[in-house]
Amino acid sequence: MKGVEILQSERNGFAVFALAGRLDTKTAPDFEKKLLELLKGGTRRYAIDFTPTEYVSSAGLRVLVMLAKKLAGGQGRLVLCGMKETVREVFEIAGFTSLFTITATVDEAVVSTPGEVKSEKLAERAAGILGRGRRAAAPPPVDSAVAELAARAARALGVKLPEPPPPPPPAPPPVAPKAEEKKGKWFRR
Repeated sequence: MKGVEILQSERNGFAVFALAGRLDTKTAPDFEKKLLELLKGGTRRYAIDFTPTEYVSSAGLRVLVMLAKKLAGGQGRLVLCGMKETVREVFEIAGFTSLFTITATVDEAVVSTPGEVKSEKLAERAAGILGRGRRAAAPPPVDSAVAELAARAARALGVKLPEPPPPPPPAPPPVAPKAEEKKGKWFRR
């Protein structure tokens, strides 16, 4: 099984990461560790280049949501770029394409117009995917992996999710008509 090669550089004040391979459960912790080290050192501008990335799992998305949360409220900048169709599809299914700044190339990412990553918006979307948001959202996903991703994102963003409502009680069985009623119905003129 392939891992991920994390290539790091600096351009125009941005820490640029190119993720070559798969960003999944086995590789996401290494990427998260690198990001947390840079955050601790004061780095607040990030461009993540997905051009060489083959696959992103919910664990990889969780790392990006964590970074977005830490940079929210004007505290920094996160731009994603170079997404292949298969990678972009993961973000679309999770409902995250509208929550991140996404550009076609690294060049565009490091000079794009500043924009905040709003953790409240991320939290609302994650809760909405679970069908528990404050505003109407698309129907809950059928895919359990997407639902799990949304739950993780909501927890990572500190959203308290209410307990799901109990299932409605079963409907009582239909009452059979009494024998007398049957007789009267059939013989009326």
